[in-house]
Amino acid sequence: MARAPSGGAGAAAPGGSARHRHPGGPGPAARGRRVRSRAALRLARHRPRRRRGRVGGGLLRRRRLVPVGHGDFWLSDTPGRAGSNTWGGAHPRMVTWVRFQDRAAGGRPFCVLNTHLDDGSAYARARAAALITERVPGLAGSAPLVVTGDFNAIAHESPAHATLLGAGLVDTWDAARSRGPAYGTWHGWGAPAPGGDRIDWILATPDVTVLRAWVDLSADGGQWPSDHFPVCASLRLPAAPE
Repeated sequence: MARAPSGGAGAAAPGGSARHRHPGGPGPAARGRRVRSRAALRLARHRPRRRRGRVGGGLLRRRRLVPVGHGDFWLSDTPGRAGSNTWGGAHPRMVTWVRFQDRAAGGRPFCVLNTHLDDGSAYARARAAALITERVPGLAGSAPLVVTGDFNAIAHESPAHATLLGAGLVDTWDAARSRGPAYGTWHGWGAPAPGGDRIDWILATPDVTVLRAWVDLSADGGQWPSDHFPVCASLRLPAAPE
């Protein structure tokens, strides 16, 4: 059983990029201490500083998971060109992917993709979702797949969500055997909004069992760690084939 939060801590924790930083939020030193205390590994390759855009990374529990392959591609007509942006988005956007083996499941392989879709262009989001669906078979093969991210689009009300579900993925919030209260996942440093728009999603292939889904409202000293609330899911991988 893997706990796969979007932006939180767990067995595999892909992290999204926040668009704003609260002036009173935790500084880089505090964030660095937390990362080191988890003995985590950052899996994203950094772009040269001259390039602008959003980079997706991930944290993992190295005692549980073994990364056996990872890479990235940009959400554009030239996905192999770092920093490329050809669909009119406000920023270059990308996907970071990792293939893992789960020590607790006898080395069972699975794949995680993390992304952050554009906040300024619905067209760019739709094209990005289509590109992700094209790339998934070559990255995950027959292995279970989890896709996480800040999609900047409302679940069940956007072409990007429809495209990804149309490719065979399921929304873990919908598939969960139990779930916590629903909140809008972008709060802009304000109060939680019960029943608000869920723009951060965890998607998975249907062979992944979703035990529970919830929105994490944890605060550190009364301050949110991000302008998004983490969406979390407790997942169980299918048994490895004989």
